[in-house]
Amino acid sequence: MTRNINKRFDKIKIFYDGTNIIKYGTLDYISGFTTNTTLMKSSNNLNYHSFYEKNEDLINNRCISMQVFRDTDSDIYNDAKLISAYGNNVYVKIPIIKSNGNSNINIIKRLLDEGIKVNITAIFTEKQLLEIYDNINVDTKIIVSIFSGRISDTCVNPCNIVEFGCKLFSNRDNIEILWAGCKDNLSLQHAINCGCDIITIPDSIIDRLSRVDTDLEKMSLETVYSFNKDGVEGNIII
Repeated sequence: MTRNINKRFDKIKIFYDGTNIIKYGTLDYISGFTTNTTLMKSSNNLNYHSFYEKNEDLINNRCISMQVFRDTDSDIYNDAKLISAYGNNVYVKIPIIKSNGNSNINIIKRLLDEGIKVNITAIFTEKQLLEIYDNINVDTKIIVSIFSGRISDTCVNPCNIVEFGCKLFSNRDNIEILWAGCKDNLSLQHAINCGCDIITIPDSIIDRLSRVDTDLEKMSLETVYSFNKDGVEGNIII
């Protein structure tokens, strides 16, 4: 990332959302990491502890969130205890609801009461944010992940929900608001404008960050050049 991009985005923490920590963990602007079960499955990283140990030196005590996926409170509790034991920098990623729609707030509260850092994930609504606000009042560190990218997939502007969450928890120093599901570079600016503390960025977006602040006429020329080059090299027949 160039110096001007660093300056532009110095108001927000950038977390890498993925499993290729060997490639992206060396970037100096990455201040943390997130994963989920889908990412782990697709990259064939099927053992959480082995994954963490393999990348521990590159993670270098930066925050990393690793997700539970089982649904009963006892399973969530046991899995969360195992995951949190990997290191003091580990947050246990727990969805706000179970796969049947029932709330996870009670088990989240229990873990927080025991000092387990939690990333409360898969948040889509103001109602879910209010549930956290009304039921959880602890000093343990918490990340609140609002799934802005998927909200935007429904043609709803996620900024309204994110701004609501940022204002709601503005007096809770132990809680950080995370913009999850970054769709494009502009999402970084939206997240900053909303007051987010963190944004997660996948491989495909990190690979395009070099475009930030590119002159639009230059980008137009580069785009047309690539179309021309691909047409010639592909021997496309008209």
